[in-house]
Amino acid sequence: MYYSCKDHIDIAMEEMVDETGMPPDLQLVNEAEKEERHCSFCNSEATYKISG
Repeated sequence: MYYSCKDHIDIAMEEMVDETGMPPDLQLVNEAEKEERHCSFCNSEATYKISG
């Protein structure tokens, strides 16, 4: 699973496709998680949760 900011969503989705070979599941990070989760590619607040 990857967490992504708006700037790195393309990278996160490509990484998940490379790992699973399937289209990823994209969800918005809920308000409760926003304070706890950061982008997997930078230290910005995560906006999306990408899983396979």
